[in-house]
This record gives sequence, structure tokens and C-alpha cells, in this order.
Amino acid sequence: MKAVEIFDGDVLFHIQADASYDDFESIVKDAEKYYLEYDWGVYAPNVDYTWYTSQNTDIQSLESSHPNIKMVADPDCTCWFIHKDIIDEFKNRNIDMTNQKMGWGIDLAICSLSFISKRPVIRDYSHTIDHPPGTTYNKERAAKEMGELWQRLDDDMKIAISYIKGDRENLRNYFL
Repeated sequence: MKAVEIFDGDVLFHIQADASYDDFESIVKDAEKYYLEYDWGVYAPNVDYTWYTSQNTDIQSLESSHPNIKMVADPDCTCWFIHKDIIDEFKNRNIDMTNQKMGWGIDLAICSLSFISKRPVIRDYSHTIDHPPGTTYNKERAAKEMGELWQRLDDDMKIAISYIKGDRENLRNYFL
């Protein structure tokens, strides 16, 4: 949340502390390249350990012109780029995040706003971030915080998140 608070650029590039990669420069270059083609709201490389695998997140009905680029419901927030328009929309919604210490749900909120704004969420499978399995934080607390966040979200965000977590193919309707 501190990064969102002090952000004043065009794109926020966020990487979790336990993620690594050998060539972040090429990811930045590709983020720029694919922004020009797709006008994405969220761009992310693949992550080697996440619940948001291709089987759980790729949107088959939204094809790209590049075999390595897939439209996804949620790329995970391990390593991602968020366009300023999406961050501005997040800030403009004045979502109370004061008790959100674990971060569960922020990815859903950001991705929902990208879809609502008719901006694709894309994953670039030509890059794979190393992210170790496991966690050292309290999952029960994180789940509780996510439930509290859900109660504070606007209805349009809840609908988009229900598609992200449920039938992600419905996300194509934002682009029709």
C-alpha cells in the first residue's frame, strides 16, 4: 500500500521480496513493447510457483497475436506492472485498506479494476519468475483480511472478482 500511496509515475513495477529472475531488464522492455500493442492495465511474467497457473487463470476466449502472451484473470502479484490509470482508479475508489497487512485480495481488486476499465490483464509466458513454494505468514489472518476487504468493495468490483475466481471466460464481456 505504501508503493501505491507514493506512486506518481506511469507504471508501477512491483516485485515481492522472495521472487527472483536473471534478466529484469528484458521484462521491462517487453512490458513496454506489449503495452504499445495491448494497452494493458496489468502486465506480468509467468511465476513458477503460484495458485494462478495457466490452468487456473488463462482466458481461452481472449486470444492474443503473440503465442507467449495470454489474457488472464489474475497473474498473481508476485511480479507485475500496473498502469497508472488502474492505480488512479484504485485510489479514486477510496477503498479502506488500513487493516490489510497481508495483501490477500489486492491482486483481485487491481485486476477487477483493469477489466472494468476495459484494459487487459496479460501474462507473458516468455519470462518465468522464480518464486519459492510455501509461506511464513499467517494464512488464516490473510483470509480474514481478504474477507473484510471484500465487504468494502464496490458491487462492480465484486462482479468482476466473481468472474476472476469463478467463470473467468465471462471476463471477455468487458471487451465486447
